[in-house]
Order: sequence, then structure tokens, then C-alpha cells
Amino acid sequence: MVTGVVHQINKVKELYKQRGGRYHKVKDGQSIEVNIRDKAHKMLNGVMQFKYLVDAGLKFDPTGYGELR
Repeated sequence: MVTGVVHQINKVKELYKQRGGRYHKVKDGQSIEVNIRDKAHKMLNGVMQFKYLVDAGLKFDPTGYGELR
């Protein structure tokens, strides 16, 4: 599941990298430039931190139910 999210984020990141990696949105009547690469990088870091947290918690699972095979 987490690896699927990582692969999807990397696909989107590469797509927007080819297109210049920026888009404009309007917030409170002002045009704001958003850098897609930075947003994707932040999302990827969050997903990886979550994965590490879950992996660390699963080390203490006495049943072994959460272990990936």
C-alpha cells in the first residue's frame, strides 16, 4: 500500500517536472505560484515517515500478524 503511494507520487512528480513543475492558483483574489516538485517531496517525506513509524511498531507485534510476506 505505502509503496503504491510512493510510486504514484514519483509518477506525478516526473510528469510535472517535464511540464515545468509549477501551476498558478487563486487564493483570496491573488494569484499564487505553486511548485509541484516541492509539494510532492513533502508528501513523499510524510509517507516515508509514516512507513518507518509503522515498521517500528510492527517489530513489537507478538502475533506477527502485521508482518509483510
